[in-house]
Amino acid sequence: MPLITGKRSATILAGGQVTLDPLAVAVDGSTLTYIWTPATGLSNPRVMSPVASPQTDTQYTLTVLSSNGCSTSAVFTVSVLQQPIIYNTFTPNGDGVNDIWNITNLNTYVNATVEVFNRNGSRVFYSLGYPVPWDGRYNGQDLPAGVYYYIINPKNGRQTLSGSVTIIR
Repeated sequence: MPLITGKRSATILAGGQVTLDPLAVAVDGSTLTYIWTPATGLSNPRVMSPVASPQTDTQYTLTVLSSNGCSTSAVFTVSVLQQPIIYNTFTPNGDGVNDIWNITNLNTYVNATVEVFNRNGSRVFYSLGYPVPWDGRYNGQDLPAGVYYYIINPKNGRQTLSGSVTIIR
């Protein structure tokens, strides 16, 4: 029975790389041919364990062919964590435009922590992950217009990000 085993998924930071490493390939026949598709982002699509450095999430299919015509395939997924893009201003005034603090790409960092502090150092927002963007409120009340300070720890190998965000009302 044809079989490919090994870790089938990996996560890398944008610009990073990972070796796709099938642990065992069981196909009847002696000489094996390896074909990875797509070839984009691979060091060599014709070897058993290429280095993958895709720019976006990519599913690679490994097909192994033997000299006697047997074949097997398996899918390997590489997820690419993009750098979070943090905007420094939002306007939570209820007009439906820019009412929440969107942080692009942070949704892919499921264990990230987001903390926002007022000028006195009191924490006014905390989130594990970022499933619901901050709406400029604390304990159900609108915070006043002004500058607030954030600390975002994306984890997964990225450095902690900090800076300021301004609420305009």
